[in-house]
Amino acid sequence: MTRCTVAILLLGLLAGRCRAATYTVEPGSAAASDGNTGSSERPRKSLGKALEVAAGGDTIVLYSAEYPAAAFEKSYQKTLTVAAGKDQKPVMTQGLSFRKAGNIKLDGLTFTWPRDKRPAARTTFLEMTNSWGIWLRS
Repeated sequence: MTRCTVAILLLGLLAGRCRAATYTVEPGSAAASDGNTGSSERPRKSLGKALEVAAGGDTIVLYSAEYPAAAFEKSYQKTLTVAAGKDQKPVMTQGLSFRKAGNIKLDGLTFTWPRDKRPAARTTFLEMTNSWGIWLRS
């Protein structure tokens, strides 16, 4: 094998690892497990576990469900997208925190307290500390 061929093969392998990934989170699916890969056939159960493996440029697709509190604690060079799947209505029910987080887009999510868990006094739902480039679109 020539050096040129080895270099081309190596570049091909590196390019394959640099592709953005899509992780599916579907808490209501019988197939869902946080040990899964996050593919549509083997979805993850929680947003928190998907955030642990996601990298900049990746997309986390949420299915219809109520999602508990989540913490974003990374900054990304490429945008991390957390979005509702097609015809899905994910609801963030207990708040989100962004600490030293950046370049994150939330798309198509609903933010609300569940009726039976609404705090009597004002409580912070979105907390942002030392964060930048956070996009919210409903």
